[in-house]
Amino acid sequence: MLHFPGYLDDYRVLLLSYEFMKPEHAGLHQVLLQWIRDGGCLIYVGDGSDPYHSVKEWWNRGAKAYERPDDHLFEAIGIGRRPEDGEYRVGQGGVIVHRVHPARLAETEEGANWVRESVKRALAMLGEEEPLREKHYLQIRRGPYVATRVMKESLTDEAVTVHGSYIDLFDARLAIVSNPVVEPGKASLLFDLEAAPDLTSAVIVSSSRIRDEKTVVNGKLQFVSEAPAGVTVSTRLQLTEEPDLVIADGLEIIDRSWEPGTRTLLIRYPGVPEGTLVTVIFE
Repeated sequence: MLHFPGYLDDYRVLLLSYEFMKPEHAGLHQVLLQWIRDGGCLIYVGDGSDPYHSVKEWWNRGAKAYERPDDHLFEAIGIGRRPEDGEYRVGQGGVIVHRVHPARLAETEEGANWVRESVKRALAMLGEEEPLREKHYLQIRRGPYVATRVMKESLTDEAVTVHGSYIDLFDARLAIVSNPVVEPGKASLLFDLEAAPDLTSAVIVSSSRIRDEKTVVNGKLQFVSEAPAGVTVSTRLQLTEEPDLVIADGLEIIDRSWEPGTRTLLIRYPGVPEGTLVTVIFE
C-alpha cells in the first residue's frame, strides 16, 4: 500500500488481524488512517495473545516502544492504544474492534455469524443502503486473469458459469473455453481473451518462462522459452494470421494447433532449462 497510491480506493470495508501476520512498516498505519478518514471502515479482530508480538521489530524499538503492533495502529487512528470492544467513528469512516483471537471465529457458527454481522454493521456505519449480498463462490480478477472457487455446503449447490472466452490455465494444453462452468468444490484460473492485445503478435500465456521476445521483424517472431528438462511446454500465442512454420532450436514444431476464432496458436515442445529459441515464421 505504501508504494501504490490509491490502492485501497476501491474498498469500503477491511478485516484485519495481527495475530498471524505483522505489519512490515509503521507507515502502513498512516495509510489505513487516511483511508478510514476518507470513508472506509476497518474491522480489527485480535486479543494480543500471539507470542510473536514480542519479536524485535519496529513497533517495540526506540524511545516510544509499543508492546504490540495493534497498539501503534489504534494510537495512530486516535482511539487509544487499547480500545475496548465496540464501534468508533473516525472522520467519515470508522473502526470496529473485537477482542478475540480470529481462530475462535472460525471454530463455531456463532463466530461465522459475528463476522457477517460485523460487515453489515460496518456498511451501516458508512451509510450504505445496499444490503450485504452473500455468495457461494469467491471470484477475483487481476488484469486478464480470473480466479474462481465455488464452495460446497454453502448457500446453494449450483455451479458457477464464468461468461466469456478464456484460456484455461489449469489445462496442460491451455485449452480455449467458452462460458466455462465451475462445479462446487472446484476452482478455475482463466485468462480472459478479451483482455489480450488486439491485432498484435505476441505470447500471451505459457507454462514456461518467456524472455527476449522480439516482435515480428522480416516475417518472424522470436522468443526464448525456459523450462525444466523432462516436461512438455505449452505456449499459446495471439497472432494476426496463421504462421507457415514454427521452429524450436532448428527443429520444426509438429505439435501445434491454430484457433481461427481467437487467432491463437498453441505450440508444445520439450522443456530446456537453458532456454529454447522459438521462431514463428510468416511467409
